[in-house]
Amino acid sequence: MNFRAHLRKHAVFTNCLASAGLFATGDAIAQYLTDAQSYDLSRTVRAGVYGGCVFGPVAAGIGFPLVNSLGMGRPLFQQGVIRTAVDQGFFAPLVYIPLYFTAMPLLEGRSFTHARQHLKDHWLQVVKTSAAVWVPVQLLNFALVPPAFRLVVVNLVGVCWNAFLALQNAK
Repeated sequence: MNFRAHLRKHAVFTNCLASAGLFATGDAIAQYLTDAQSYDLSRTVRAGVYGGCVFGPVAAGIGFPLVNSLGMGRPLFQQGVIRTAVDQGFFAPLVYIPLYFTAMPLLEGRSFTHARQHLKDHWLQVVKTSAAVWVPVQLLNFALVPPAFRLVVVNLVGVCWNAFLALQNAK
């Protein structure tokens, strides 16, 4: 069975696996870019766990199905605008970014108090950068890409985004 068939038959599971791999890849790139003295495999594993067990299920199981249902019957561009507005006006700032900056410190074994402060320290800058990166990507994605492949597009663009998140998280 090829990737497309797996994606159609097991959408959430396949997207979780893809998210795990791409979050891990983003972290590995971030470590390479920072010229770290030594590669931290456990950090990359945590990024993969987050991608596969947190982001993937939330995005593939809740976020994308909900957003994809909006604007049906409207012209493609209007669908793209409506879906992007909900994705970037609700899910990014209130779900995806808080999940990341809370889950990653917890996966590192830090306290919830630390995780909450970590989110507070990074949220605004990351939300601003998210809007600059993701609004154009999602406008095109929601208007032109078939629903089954939208999270794949997000994950592919997300390799660079995940590297950015990993760099922010490491601060």
